[in-house]
Amino acid sequence: MVQVEDSASAANEVFVTYTQLSEQHGIPFSRRHLRDLVARGLFPAPRLLGANTIAWPLSALAAWKASRPTQQYQPQAHPEPTGKRKGAKRRSLENQQL
Repeated sequence: MVQVEDSASAANEVFVTYTQLSEQHGIPFSRRHLRDLVARGLFPAPRLLGANTIAWPLSALAAWKASRPTQQYQPQAHPEPTGKRKGAKRRSLENQQL
């Protein structure tokens, strides 16, 4: 027998299905990756709504999104390439000695 969510707060809660995660909420993870994140405690656990239906409470997703870093990634500038490969000088010296 499957136990279905039945608390009073769950009756008023909005739930998000897997399909809606990427389409409406910008969470593009695969099902397997989500399972791994949930197992490691890095993503909210889904709720069982029926025998074959799971979904995430919208409030739990909002809290998870709020906990994510908000700073934009700033790539570091790399020095301009010199056109020479590493070790090229050593190889040219070895060739001269032969």
